[in-house]
Amino acid sequence: MKKLAIKSNAKINLSLEIINKREDGYHNINTIFAPISLYDDITIEENSSGLKFEIFPKTEFPIYKNLLFRGAKLFFEHYKTENNNLSITLNKRIPIGAGLGGGSSNAAYIINALNEYYSINAPKKDLMLLGRQLGADVPFFINNSCAIGKGIGDDLEYIDVKIPYHVLIVHPNVFVSTSWAYQSLNLIGRNKENDLKELLIKSVNDKQIFQEYFRNDFENLVFNKYPEINFVKKKMNEHGAFFSMMTGSGSTVFGLFDDEEVFEKAYDYFFSYFEDYLTFKCDFL
Repeated sequence: MKKLAIKSNAKINLSLEIINKREDGYHNINTIFAPISLYDDITIEENSSGLKFEIFPKTEFPIYKNLLFRGAKLFFEHYKTENNNLSITLNKRIPIGAGLGGGSSNAAYIINALNEYYSINAPKKDLMLLGRQLGADVPFFINNSCAIGKGIGDDLEYIDVKIPYHVLIVHPNVFVSTSWAYQSLNLIGRNKENDLKELLIKSVNDKQIFQEYFRNDFENLVFNKYPEINFVKKKMNEHGAFFSMMTGSGSTVFGLFDDEEVFEKAYDYFFSYFEDYLTFKCDFL
């Protein structure tokens, strides 16, 4: 029987600048999306009894709201595929609602996978337009390489760059509402908008770029309400990260390391002393 096994990866925002609020209520941003090696596993397998979805670990979150499910249904409706006798299984590792884009990644990967499974061979640009209906981050994952994101995050310029640093991911046991973060943000007196494409290219050989130019405009707001996230950032720096930052609107903090031994020790520290946290060792893809 035909079967596909897919690794659906997370992302971090290496910089996240909030530019202004739009008339439609959304915000224009200037960001760097960077894919990392933290994965959910998706399998698609033929069966004889209709469409079935399973998600592990089990949650009370309704399946029809899950982005994996919504991505698959949107694909079936758009391309009018027949004989949808499929079992689609999602094994979650990427923390939910953590600024890592796990749900958006799942949606993008199921769209890509079904495009392959049914041999439709739709071009990436068409799949990106389809994914855009599900969320601003979904188009990024269709191509899944470093990109500058503008507009609401779906105006993308992909950059052919390999970032050579290790990434430590720490997710404290905190949930931050993205809608609250945007609604509460004070844009008065914000810092200037940077040329993130040029800075990203330079940062591969100059790690000082991170400290000097990259920022997350949500940090002060979120840290004031959730000091434990700021605590993680401080500990990340104390344990050898040359740069650390919250990704998205939180609550995950990442640290970048150019020394593997220091990286391993920092991982051991968080993994050993903070049982309530989720800690992952990653690299850039």
